[in-house]
Amino acid sequence: MKSKLLTLLLVVVFLGACQKEAQDQRYLITKDQIGYLTKDIQVYQLDSVFAEDSVVNKNNSKQFSRGNEIVIYKKGGGELLRLYPAKRFDSTSTISSVEVIDTIFKTDKGLGKGSEFEVLETNYSVSRIENTLGAAMVFVDELNMYFNVDKKDITEPTGMNVEIKPSQIKKHARLKHLWLDWE
Repeated sequence: MKSKLLTLLLVVVFLGACQKEAQDQRYLITKDQIGYLTKDIQVYQLDSVFAEDSVVNKNNSKQFSRGNEIVIYKKGGGELLRLYPAKRFDSTSTISSVEVIDTIFKTDKGLGKGSEFEVLETNYSVSRIENTLGAAMVFVDELNMYFNVDKKDITEPTGMNVEIKPSQIKKHARLKHLWLDWE
């Protein structure tokens, strides 16, 4: 009886660990993938990749738009990701860039949208920082990723033509507008 109970307990623990690992994979960011989406997936395959979610193709033909934008909504309605195909309006195109909307997506070291700058600085190398009007764009080439950091979280000076160094960004600054760029 004890051995059956022990076996059952081990099976439950093992299945729980497998389920947690699968759940973690669903929201893992790496250099070439986010969750189950890889940079080689084509637009027509998105419905199967995001079978548990909703895939909405938003065609936008305005002059200054990027063309078609594909929005992934989680079950229940919250927005997860915005995808931009390499070739506009082509179902065989791969995805060139991804905007991460939901904070559930993280790297194996805990870096994601909404993370503090300290997490980035501790675990990865900042490749470069571009100074824009209201924010600094922080690039992490080893992940094909970039973030915005609000200028209020950067020590002076931050004028348009001033170079911003990682040491000027406050440790507790929140990383906003996370993008993966696969082009």
